[in-house]
Amino acid sequence: MSQRKEAFTASSGKVSVIIMNIGMGGPPPAYKFEKVPTPKSIKDVPKYLFEVCGGFFYRFSYILRLVWKTGPWILFLMSFIALFQGLTPALGALISKSIINELQVVFVSSETDIKFISSGAFFLIISFFIYRFAKQMIGTLSTAINRIAGEKVVRQVKLQIMEKSKEIDMASYDLPSFYEKLENANREAGI
Repeated sequence: MSQRKEAFTASSGKVSVIIMNIGMGGPPPAYKFEKVPTPKSIKDVPKYLFEVCGGFFYRFSYILRLVWKTGPWILFLMSFIALFQGLTPALGALISKSIINELQVVFVSSETDIKFISSGAFFLIISFFIYRFAKQMIGTLSTAINRIAGEKVVRQVKLQIMEKSKEIDMASYDLPSFYEKLENANREAGI
């Protein structure tokens, strides 16, 4: 009975519910407030914000669950990189400010025994180059991690589609509409 119901559902055009319902509640269905109308009055603003934010957080939590199921290390590493990339502009500005202040002290001071190499500005410039190198390396690492994460998530989704398609009645594969939707789901899952 279950297989017959699945085949009927697949033939009636709801293949995404069957194929993509992959152990985590499936992909988020089309959120019923896809195109939220703009508020007409100030009383409509809270409802508008709730609908907009609700749809965003619903999809965001689905993506987090999908990435977590693929590999928790990916989520932790991507979070660390995002945090580092968020803090680096402030760190760069702080180092630049310190360099300018130290250069001002070196050039304004009337003492002749203050040398540039022994001043704090020299070491701050070296730290600035180290900062730039670290920022470049983290950027490269971020690109690599994003590519790996994308490939692993695609692999995970395709495996889940295959697992779900094993449960479907073989007669469903004879239906052109079902097979077309299955192929579209596989194609959309790939990069």
